Amino acid sequence: MQIDIISTLLDQLLSPVGIETYPFKISWYNERVPEAFRFPHHPDTLCFVAISTPSTFERAFLPFILDNRNSSVKDPYDQCMGACFARVKQAFPGEALEVIQDFELHSNRRPKVIMQTAGHVAGAVHYYSSQGLQFDEEPPKKLSQLGRELVHSSKEKIQRKNADTGRHWTCN
Repeated sequence: MQIDIISTLLDQLLSPVGIETYPFKISWYNERVPEAFRFPHHPDTLCFVAISTPSTFERAFLPFILDNRNSSVKDPYDQCMGACFARVKQAFPGEALEVIQDFELHSNRRPKVIMQTAGHVAGAVHYYSSQGLQFDEEPPKKLSQLGRELVHSSKEKIQRKNADTGRHWTCN
């Protein structure tokens, strides 16, 4: 399946609920994290980081709460995101697809993925530091953002140039 088809399908599924997706290769992530956080996948494995936008609250979370108001929901936002990504899994039957949410941990309590790094290598988020910058006054808040979910699949063959980094890449 081509990256453009996958990106379009993800956009059709997730954009209506306020979630944006950004592609990257697993090797880009693995090059930036300690060994304990690396994935044992082919370096060209295609991944997507998914980031919830402010509109996710009204488009996904509030409807989820209203639909589940009569049931006991432990972690409503996490369960809402789980429901959104269950639809993604259904859209790719027979594909080697794994969805990892930002709160997921291994049995030793280590996070399964470092979402900030995934967001950075995908070009979806950037870390800005006020160090070295001149402001008339201090910025009102920290200038950083975290991603929410990591989606990756290992059966795609794609070629694409990342607009932010200028890197050309192919995924199997």
